[in-house]
Amino acid sequence: MGADVSVNDAALPQIVREVHPVQIHVATNHAWVLVRGGHIGGLAIIWEPRDETQTNWALSITDGEGKNDVVYTASR
Repeated sequence: MGADVSVNDAALPQIVREVHPVQIHVATNHAWVLVRGGHIGGLAIIWEPRDETQTNWALSITDGEGKNDVVYTASR
């Protein structure tokens, strides 16, 4: 569940606009920014919990091939 956010929304932070998103989806337990679509050369940025307690969150980058690199973690 969640909602799509317009990539043209003026309320988006500058840092999000600068990656030129194709699609943005937010929900209570994740945020997902598609930067490039497609199976080959795709790129998405994801903010989501790392465990069921939802106290440890991770910012990760994933490609269209399913590779997922965690680049930042934080307690929420």
